[in-house]
Amino acid sequence: MIISIVIRTIVIISNILILITPNLLDWSKPTVYYLFGFIIS
Repeated sequence: MIISIVIRTIVIISNILILITPNLLDWSKPTVYYLFGFIIS
């Protein structure tokens, strides 16, 4: 489905941004991990 492809792309981009700018996104890590876990489940 197109929706799952878009969601996977968003998750991948978010993970890349966290790796590139860990200090900038440090405050949003729990939210990203929560959304990632929610998508998996």
